[in-house]
Amino acid sequence: MRIWTLTFRFALCLVAVLVAACSASGDAADVSTEGPFESGEFQLTVDRVEDACFDGGLSLLFMPNGTVEPYPLTHLTWIPGLSDVPASYVVQLAAPFNDMSLLMEANGAGGLQARGAQQPGVLLGLPGSDDCTGDLVMDVDVAFVSVDQIIMTTRVTVQNLRSETDTCAPPESDPCEVQLFMSGLRVNVGALP
Repeated sequence: MRIWTLTFRFALCLVAVLVAACSASGDAADVSTEGPFESGEFQLTVDRVEDACFDGGLSLLFMPNGTVEPYPLTHLTWIPGLSDVPASYVVQLAAPFNDMSLLMEANGAGGLQARGAQQPGVLLGLPGSDDCTGDLVMDVDVAFVSVDQIIMTTRVTVQNLRSETDTCAPPESDPCEVQLFMSGLRVNVGALP
């Protein structure tokens, strides 16, 4: 259970940083009516997970308390403003994950994006396999709802599944992709802490 909790906390922190220009319902919302979006820290929440790999088996990796209620990440996530990109920084993640380098850029549609962020050797916590790991590659977009609210979607590609006990189940799709739908509320304004 501890491995699941740690894995979930990391994945959620990572996902928060890696976002796509979609709301929880799939609608884009890049318009702010309150002035320019500034850098700052956000409390991110995972609202929904779509797992096309293991019939929902990876959902708990990103929503460790279950998928009925949105899951707030345990750490605040810094998001750069449009005037601060491109921004290259390291996202601190909880064990069993490692810190991750990230390049956030403008996406050309009034939001932000990060492409190809990598997290190798993540313990997936799949049922029936205590040691199945995979490499995660994340593509993220951030859409601004207002100066204090964002929505994010992250496409996580799981690849190079491996297990010392040979217990990794084959994924249901190739590529194996998970979509994370998130929202975030500003906690403060400021440069990268």
